[in-house]
Formats: sequence, C-alpha cells, structure tokens
Amino acid sequence: MRIVVIRMTTTTGNIMKYVWNSPLESMYGFLDNNPIIIALLMIFLNISTKYIFKDVPVSWEKMGENQWFRYFVVFAISYVGIRDFSTSVLMVVIFAIVFKFLLNEDSDYYIFDDKEQMQQIKHDIKDKEKRITAKIHPVVAEEVIQNKK
Repeated sequence: MRIVVIRMTTTTGNIMKYVWNSPLESMYGFLDNNPIIIALLMIFLNISTKYIFKDVPVSWEKMGENQWFRYFVVFAISYVGIRDFSTSVLMVVIFAIVFKFLLNEDSDYYIFDDKEQMQQIKHDIKDKEKRITAKIHPVVAEEVIQNKK
C-alpha cells in the first residue's frame, strides 16, 4: 500500500509529492537496486545455465554451435546485467577478441607460450567436470570409477 501526500509549498507555488512506501515495497526496492544481489544472481544464472539446457531439444543445441548465436547470448547476458546497449555491444567485442584470438590455441595472438601447460589445465577441467557430473548422474559415476582403476 502506498500513501501519497501532495502539498503546495507557499514560497514557490510548486507542488511537492511525498511518497511513503510499505515495508514490502521498501524490501523490493532494496532487492531491485542492490548491485551485490544482482551480481550474485548473474553468477548463479551463468553457472546453472548448462543444467537448464539439458531439457532443450537437439535442434536448439545445434544453434549453440553458431558463432553469432553465442555472441547474441553474450550480448543478452551483458545487457540484462548492465542495462546499457552500447556497453553490452562493447562487452561482446571484448569477448570475441579475448576468446577468438588471445585464448585460442590456433591463433597467432595466443597469449600462453606453454601449450603443454594449457593441455594440463584442460585435462584438469575435464576431470573436475566428470566428478561434478558423477554426483548428478549415477551412470557417469560408474564410468569415472572404472577410469580411475
């Protein structure tokens, strides 16, 4: 419930509007404008997205292979988080430069000198992904156990 009081000031003649919010509206305003909560929700969204897409049909998964679709997804995530069109476009350009050139092993502008180190990092990431997946899917858990032996 919102209470609005309108009064006329005597010195300037302007109408001033005072708004008192209910406690529920105050809490909503705090959650809606708190950058820490927004950042935590964005992190949660980005981490949990891969689990949401397990229900998506194969035709949509093939769209994920399209480079422009991935750039659009980066734009959408940036725009929702930043709420500024030009900054979101800039984020897509930065994303493309970093992942297409600087972190791409096949690029001439690759920033890591030691490719063996990068291979080890990839192996460690895949191993961690298998362990995480094993906690969720028992069939994969059996495969992980067999590979360890």
